[in-house]
Parts: sequence; structure tokens; C-alpha cells
Amino acid sequence: MKPEVTEVTDEISYLWTDAEVQLVLRGLRETDAGNWRGMLEVRSTRQQDRQNGSGGHMFWHAVSITAATERTKLADKLQKRVPRQDGWEQEIDRCFYDAYQRKVCVPEGTDLADVELVSEEARFLYDPILPLGQVGLLLADQGSTKSYLMLYLAVCVVLGIKSIFGKPLRQGPAIFFDWEVDSQVARRRLGWICRGLGVPIPRGLRYVNMADRGRLMDRARDMRQLIDRLEPVLVLIDSLTFATGADLISTEFAAPTMSAIGGLGEGLTKLVSAHPNKASRKLEADDISVIGSGLFEFRARAIWHMKRETQRSANFMVKMASRKPFDGAPTQPFTYRMRFDNQQHATYFESASLRDSEEFADTELTVAERIRRALQKHGQLDTKQLAEVTGAGEVQVRVACNRMDDIFPMTGGAGGRGRTTTWTLRQPNGTPGDLPWWSDDDDA
Repeated sequence: MKPEVTEVTDEISYLWTDAEVQLVLRGLRETDAGNWRGMLEVRSTRQQDRQNGSGGHMFWHAVSITAATERTKLADKLQKRVPRQDGWEQEIDRCFYDAYQRKVCVPEGTDLADVELVSEEARFLYDPILPLGQVGLLLADQGSTKSYLMLYLAVCVVLGIKSIFGKPLRQGPAIFFDWEVDSQVARRRLGWICRGLGVPIPRGLRYVNMADRGRLMDRARDMRQLIDRLEPVLVLIDSLTFATGADLISTEFAAPTMSAIGGLGEGLTKLVSAHPNKASRKLEADDISVIGSGLFEFRARAIWHMKRETQRSANFMVKMASRKPFDGAPTQPFTYRMRFDNQQHATYFESASLRDSEEFADTELTVAERIRRALQKHGQLDTKQLAEVTGAGEVQVRVACNRMDDIFPMTGGAGGRGRTTTWTLRQPNGTPGDLPWWSDDDDA
């Protein structure tokens, strides 16, 4: 009787119902010598064997499915444990050949004309941060609160509630694979986030401490099995720097690590954090890169550079700039505010604008926008003062002010007794912003 074959992620099982025996192959990989090796487990499916405390486990060991001698040894071992009239060698040979074909044969593929589009537009779990079903990468230095953001987004997915990026497109479970801290730290952060949201800590957010589990590329099979069982909407990986567990410069580890992340599940959204290399930490988003091989970035469909204000306080802004946009034009940088309330043990995420941060506005706003922002704050400034505040040249400031309909010259260098031009904002009624100062100059 032919065995029943089941293939799940990185596992292939063969079940002989007549003999009540199951053979399971896991983690098959091709060696440099061209052999295919993996782990083999043989189980008994007899009810009495499954209930004896062993779960039906008979034996397990490493195996090479391309070595004839190993097939013969396994057949002899099985024949002693579960005798079969015609022996096991032919059955084992068929199973190993089937497993080999499943690994090496390229499928015929799908005719794209037959693929039914869900939408003509790119879809996002969180727009524009996280493309649906793709790998998103948060590139952030230590202290940028990236782990808080990841947990915050996971909570909103689990509960299906609105975040600072809007409501998630899908609601469901989430899994957090963590190589950086532990369950106590993650649980404490989660409590602060939920108190800030005004919600109880939800069920459905699974935390897995991977710090002592080894490299992600070696644990991908186990991660996929957990994902298949829980069927999450979102998977978090914090952080790529430690999950790689090897030489970050080497493509030998970078490529399989990112391939493993991409293969965690079709249609599953993956959010990964990584650290920038030391040389690029003070550069702008377009020049920032991940520590190690460039292959870490190639597999990600969207990359966002996170940066918090340099001021150290419990109330600060975080800027997110697009390092790699997904299927569309580049997205403008945006910010949000984080507040830590030490009395209530709560963390608040709040929408904000670049204009709300002097530090970020100075680098992201146009010269005209910086001038307008400076005058809104100070009321009136001369050309030299505006140049100092905005970081632009005096000529650049003067040209920009003369082109702006809502900026009014209070006095001018040429016709104002030799003084440099002083500027102010027009009020909604069309008058300058500082009427008494204007009246004195007019009388003069």
C-alpha cells in the first residue's frame, strides 16, 4: 500500500496506514558534495504506542537520502521493528526519491494571465509603512524606540484598532520573534503601550525568545511550523543584527537569512528591525544602510529609517523617512510623538507634523516653509536673522521671501535708512503681523 504524503513548510511525512508507521524528513539541504541531508524521525501511529508517553516516537537520526547504504540500513532497522512481508527497502527507496524530486525539481509555474488580481493598487497592512504580505524593514539605531513601535503595531493588529498610521487592513494574531531582550522586558513594554491605548493586554500576541535558539536561517523551519499553526497576520523579527548570528558582511549568511524571512509564509506580512552601520548613522535616510551585506536590504520591499530627536526627555518626536518605497513614488518623511508617563506607567503614540519639531523641520522643510515657521514663532526677523534660524544663505532667504505671497517686508535695506529688510507674516485680513511696529515705520 502506498504511503500518504504530506508536505508542510520544511517537513515531508510518509504514512503507511496498513503498517501504522510514519516516516518524517525535516530540514533537507544539499551539501557541497551534492548530497541531500536532513533529520529523520520514525513514529508508530498505533494508538497504544501514541499513549505510552513517547507519543509514538520510535527512533531518529541524521540521514542522507541520496546514499544507498543509508537507505539499506534504515530498511533493515524498520524491518526489525515493524516486520513487512516484502521488506522495507523498496518503500524507503521510493520515499527518498520522492523527497529528492520535491527538493530539486522546479515547478511548472503559474501563467500570470490566470492570476486574479485582488487590487490594481499596492496594498498595505499599514499605509504607507508596511506592504501587505511583504517584508518591511525598520532601520533604526539603538534608543530610537523601534521595539516599542513594533509592539504597538502588533497590538493594533491583534485588536483591529486605529493606530497613528490608521486602522490595519487586517486583524488577527501576531508573533514576535525576539533576539534582543526577554519576555519580562517585552511584557513590561506591552503593558505601558496598552495603558497608553486605554485597552487591556490582548490575547493573540505570541512572544518567542530566540536569543538562545541560534541563527534565524537555522530555525526558519520551526518558525514556519509555528506560523502554520497560529496563522498570524503579522510577524515581528527584532533584530536582524542578532538574528543573523554570524558575520554580517558575509553574503553566505545574509542571503539565506533574508530568504528564510521572505519564506516564512506566503501572504504573511513580516516586519524586521535592523541597525545602521556606524559610518552612516549621522547621514540622511537615502545614505543610511544596514550593518553588513547589502543583501539584507534587497529582499525587503519597503525600508524606513527611524530617528528620534536628540533631546533626552519623556516627550519626543520620531521621524520616519522612506529609504526604499514600495511600488510607487517616494513617500515624504513624517513624524509621530511618543510620550512616556512614569506616573501612569503608560506610553502614548500621537500623530504629529514635521513642523512640530525644530530639529526635524530644519532638515526636511523647504526654505520657504522654514521661513514661514520661523516668523510664526518670532513674529518678525530680518534677513540675516532668518538666514541664521533657517540655515539658508541670506540671498536664498531674500529671494524666497520676495516670492512668498504671505510674507511682508517691514523695512528694506534700500529704502529703509540702510537697514537690512525685516520680514513678517501677513495676517488673514491682509495686514502685517505687527501693526504698531509697522505704524512707527510708516510715520517715519
